[in-house]
Amino acid sequence: LNPENIRAVQRTYTERGFTFVLRSRADVERFFTDHGLALAEPGVVPVHHWRPEPAPVPEQPDAAYLASLDEIEKVRYYDINDVTDADINVYGGVAAKA
Repeated sequence: LNPENIRAVQRTYTERGFTFVLRSRADVERFFTDHGLALAEPGVVPVHHWRPEPAPVPEQPDAAYLASLDEIEKVRYYDINDVTDADINVYGGVAAKA
């Protein structure tokens, strides 16, 4: 969804020894359909669309601790209610055997 941001995330994971494969929405949808699965509503969407109702705001750590974290580690302290499609780089979906 946001190529510049997702490439930065990919670099962070790769530097830490993780395999991180970028996939398009169509690629993610094919994972389900090629395996005979029926997608549940709302289908393959940016993950924050799965639970669009307001979420609890996480407690904030002290400023010094927060400043010591990498950007990817700070994500757990963000308010998901402020997220837009431009902020999300992960698609999600749920399916059942057809």
